[in-house]
Amino acid sequence: MFKNVGSGYIHNAYGTIAYHHATVTTTIHTYSSPNGAFKRQLAPGTYKVHAAKDGWYNLGAEWVKADQVLVTKN
Repeated sequence: MFKNVGSGYIHNAYGTIAYHHATVTTTIHTYSSPNGAFKRQLAPGTYKVHAAKDGWYNLGAEWVKADQVLVTKN
């Protein structure tokens, strides 16, 4: 089984998984896909990053522009 850690995948047999989180400091827009339709406004907080693609981060059911969040690994 592989786990998505934001910038790639790691097999769960190879140790502790370090998850990536996106910190939002001001209200930002989310989108249905990279360069997709506007979905909603996202309030400040910390969100789990599920994937990254072409300057965008997936936060589960929505995407945000990478330059609008601070991503850390923990």
